Amino acid sequence: MSGERAALILTERPDWHTPRLVRAIEARGLPCRCVSPRRCGIAVGHTATGLLIPGFEDTLPAGVFVRAVGQGSFEQVTLRLGVLHALRDLGVPVCNDARAIERCVDKSMTSFLLSRAGLPTPSALATQEAEPARYILDRAPDQVLKPLFGAQGRGLQRLDGPDSLPDAEAVGGVYYLQPFIPPRIEGAWRDRRVFVTGGRAVAAMTRHGRSWITNVHQGAACEAAPADDEPAALAVRATAAVGASYAGVDLIQDRADRWLVLEVNSMPAWQGLQRGQRGGHRRRPGRRLRRAGGRMIGGRMIDWAPIPPDPASGVAGAYRAACHLELRALKPGNVHIHAEGHGMTVAQFLASAEATAPTLARPGLSVGERLHAAVVATREAVGCNTNLGILLLAAPLAQAALMPGNAPLRDRLGHVLAGLTVADAELAFQAIALAEPAGLGRVEGADVHAPARVTLLDAMREAQDRDTIARQYATGFADVFDTGVPSLRRWLDAGAGFEQATEMIYVEFLATLPDSHVIRKYGRERSEWLRARASELRENTAPDRALTLTRSRLAELDRDLKYNGVNPGTTADIVVGCLLAFWLMQSPQPPVITDVLRKDALHEERRQH
Repeated sequence: MSGERAALILTERPDWHTPRLVRAIEARGLPCRCVSPRRCGIAVGHTATGLLIPGFEDTLPAGVFVRAVGQGSFEQVTLRLGVLHALRDLGVPVCNDARAIERCVDKSMTSFLLSRAGLPTPSALATQEAEPARYILDRAPDQVLKPLFGAQGRGLQRLDGPDSLPDAEAVGGVYYLQPFIPPRIEGAWRDRRVFVTGGRAVAAMTRHGRSWITNVHQGAACEAAPADDEPAALAVRATAAVGASYAGVDLIQDRADRWLVLEVNSMPAWQGLQRGQRGGHRRRPGRRLRRAGGRMIGGRMIDWAPIPPDPASGVAGAYRAACHLELRALKPGNVHIHAEGHGMTVAQFLASAEATAPTLARPGLSVGERLHAAVVATREAVGCNTNLGILLLAAPLAQAALMPGNAPLRDRLGHVLAGLTVADAELAFQAIALAEPAGLGRVEGADVHAPARVTLLDAMREAQDRDTIARQYATGFADVFDTGVPSLRRWLDAGAGFEQATEMIYVEFLATLPDSHVIRKYGRERSEWLRARASELRENTAPDRALTLTRSRLAELDRDLKYNGVNPGTTADIVVGCLLAFWLMQSPQPPVITDVLRKDALHEERRQH
């Protein structure tokens, strides 16, 4: 397979899912190879990549889809996960990556992360000693004992007090207890499985069990369920909490009608899910799931979709495209598909984009209402600030795009900015306070924790000298329209792909604009050092060589910044604003995003040869 880019599916043996994934990936023009993780290893000094993967001796996979890690000794499993870690460090998209798999396989860590993210989940105890487990059972006898590393309902035991606790050897030396959740209706054993990919729920089913164990492999029947209700929203948040790109999330409803997240599966099956959909809420979602698998590899784990022609859907699609494309680019110091960082994951950013797109595109809202509702949606989806700067830029751009008429986007944006009110400022201040951005709380003449006394435009003018986002309001988004969008077009016209062009405008802004987030957290001296490093990169780039010569330098700077905790977040926000403006300016409507992906794939193929 020398020189040929191909996808890799890691699987123990051919099953129902693997050939369907192969067809989905190859339908996107990408060859696919299935390899057992048992045959993979590290080969430093022996192969060109430093890895031992049959069929990929002198080249890296275009992407990796993990169907199985496989059973084995602690040493064997550690090596297999090490290969996945290495692939991700080499810039290969891995779905799901080793970190997400580790978090989901260890059910106690999943419980910890779900609770930490503010999601409703049962209490849990994981201990290597019997005494704490007996203590819990003495006070709440009805507990479920789960294997820490288990799947498909195997090994579950329902206990009824301290005397029912088995010996430690029978449970691998770890007791993992959760309280038994009685069914809402006596004898009606059911739970919900939601399949999440690309930051959205794409299908769901209710599983009806013969007993309290409701797994399909234990004989449960499947019935289609909505993928846009409360448990679906919780599933999206749960997937983000563990850092997974896709997942099967299990939920149960207690007798108080509360939905609880039980666990997150990082290598879920969907045969039962597809069976349950026939005649249900979604038409052929199994096909959607297979397409999702193809997108995760061919589209580098990004869920692209065509942008419909109606204004609201067009704005939402353009916003999603901008957010997703920015995550594909290797932007030093930021979260992206090549390397996450700062305690945040790509899945969180995808979930944030999906959660906020409908609000940003909703007709009839003011800029302040649009911004505040989007920040609330973000907090509910991921529980942290992933996108405040993006939303501050996107809200007025979306408002302008939704205005009737054929005036240029920049002219309509000027009318939007001129019409901002004190009420917009009040809602914006509340949104900023809710998001809790690092280092921001008070600007000259405007305290976000106090009632607004000036319009939002006036408040931004007060802050423009110290905040790049504020300067966009004060200057009519000059950096976006005069620098970012023209630069993006130049790179595309010169033959660059969208991913490469996005990286280059990021470097250009990093070299010319002090990053206000870096200044707030680390001071101007660190910001100037960052500008100098970016200037070196900028001086040595050209459309025909930027990817080959610059990608390693981008990765080196990315590692340096993340090691020191430096995140040029404002620069990344400006890049999203440029991409959003670019899409919204397309006429008569934004292009189909799959065409963008196809163009990038062709560009990469030309570069390889």
